[in-house]
Amino acid sequence: MKLSFLILFCFVYNIAFTQLLHKRHVPGQPYNQFTIQAEQVPDSVIFYLSEFQPEKKLPLLVFIQGSGNQSLFRKEGDRKFATNYGHITWAYRAQGKVKVLIIEKPGIQYLDNQEVNATFDQRFSLASWVAYAEAAIHFVCRNEIIDSNRILIAGHSEGGLVASRLAARMGSSVSHVAVIAGEGPSQLYSLNRLAEAGVFFDRPGFTAADRIDSLSRTWKRILADPLSTEKKFWGFTYLRWSGFLSTSPQEELNRFNGKILILQGDADRNVYPESAHVLYSSLLAKGKEVALQIIEGADHSFANIKRPDINGWEEAAMNCIDWFLADTIKPVLIPIQSISNVIPFYLGSSPFFFRP
Repeated sequence: MKLSFLILFCFVYNIAFTQLLHKRHVPGQPYNQFTIQAEQVPDSVIFYLSEFQPEKKLPLLVFIQGSGNQSLFRKEGDRKFATNYGHITWAYRAQGKVKVLIIEKPGIQYLDNQEVNATFDQRFSLASWVAYAEAAIHFVCRNEIIDSNRILIAGHSEGGLVASRLAARMGSSVSHVAVIAGEGPSQLYSLNRLAEAGVFFDRPGFTAADRIDSLSRTWKRILADPLSTEKKFWGFTYLRWSGFLSTSPQEELNRFNGKILILQGDADRNVYPESAHVLYSSLLAKGKEVALQIIEGADHSFANIKRPDINGWEEAAMNCIDWFLADTIKPVLIPIQSISNVIPFYLGSSPFFFRP
C-alpha cells in the first residue's frame, strides 16, 4: 500500500513540476518547438513534435540522433533553416501515420552548431541525455494528442544505446524499440575489432596488437577519471565515454519486454556489423520478440554502395515505420554473401534476415 502511494506521489509530483515555457513553430520546417522545465533535469529541455495533423490521435515515434554536439536545426542564409541528423526524412515518411518527436541534447540550444561547445561538454552524459529525453516523452504523452499505447523509440548510432536505456527505464510505456546501426555489445567491441582491422587508430608501423593496446590504455585512463569534462578522447569528454562504453543495447534491452528491431548495414565502418548479430542472438536467447534486418551494401548512414541510385536512409526509415505500424516483419532467410571486397575485416558467412 505504501509503495503504491509513493509511486502515485512521484507521478503527481513530476506532473506538477513540469512547466511549459515556450511553444512555437520552427520556420520552414514541419515541427513545433517546445521548451519545458522539468523537475528531473537541471535546466530546460528543448524538443520538437511534427505538426502534421496535430488534432489526430496517432502513435509516437521518438527519433534519437547519433553523436555530435550540433542542434537538430541550422540556419543557412537569412531565412532558410535546414536540419541535421536526418530526422526530417522520418518526419515526412511518417506523415499522417505517426507523430515524430526529436529532442535537443543536454547543453544544446536551438541552432547551436559551433565546433566546440563547453556547455555541452559539461552536461552531456548517457544519464543526462536519457533524463532529458524521458522528460520530453512524458510531457508529449500527457499534453499532446498521442496514441500512448504505441510508442517507438528509434536510435541511430550513439542513439541506439540511448533508445535502449530509455526503453528499459520506461518499461511498458514503450511498445517498440529500434536499434539502427547502434551497436549490440558495448561499443568497445566495435572499437576493438575495427582497431584490429586498422580502420581505427592506425599509425605508420602499428600492428593490430599495437592498435588494440592503444585503445586499452585509453579506456583505462577514462576509467581512472570517469567524470572529467576536461579530458577528451575523439572529441568527447571522459564523462561521455565512461557512461556510453560501460553498458550496451544488449544489457539494457534485457530489461525490456516490448518488440525490438535491429537494423544494420553490412558495409558499416563505424559499427562492426557482426555486433547486430550478437545483439539479435543474445535477445533471442532471452525470449525477446526481436527482428533483425541486415541491409547489404549499406554504410553507417545507410548510403548503399551496391545501389547508389536509392536513398538508403529513407529506405531504413520506411522499414522501421512499416515494422512499427504492422507490428511485425516477415523476413526471408537467405545466406549472406562474402563482403570481403567491401569490408576486409568482416569475413565468413552466416544466415541473416533481410526484407527485400
